[in-house]
Amino acid sequence: MALNYSRARRRRRWLEMTQTELADQIGVDSTLVSKWENGHRQPDATELEAWAKALKLPVSRMFSDAIDPPDETGSFPVIGETHPEPVEALQ
Repeated sequence: MALNYSRARRRRRWLEMTQTELADQIGVDSTLVSKWENGHRQPDATELEAWAKALKLPVSRMFSDAIDPPDETGSFPVIGETHPEPVEALQ
């Protein structure tokens, strides 16, 4: 199964993070994050784990094509927290 790069990009944007902020959390260069999100380079296992953790996703969700449904409050699921932004604001 292939990584879902567009999911990772959407998730980062949904969390209101720049590529630079994400890269700082993971401990890599922002150009590397750009290459991952555009599918030009695959992260190694350690990078993938850190990437998923920074995006508050289980690693398995980095491979899924399924769309995360909003919960009953209109927020999308995030490991450990609920983002307050309603679904309408994301459209």
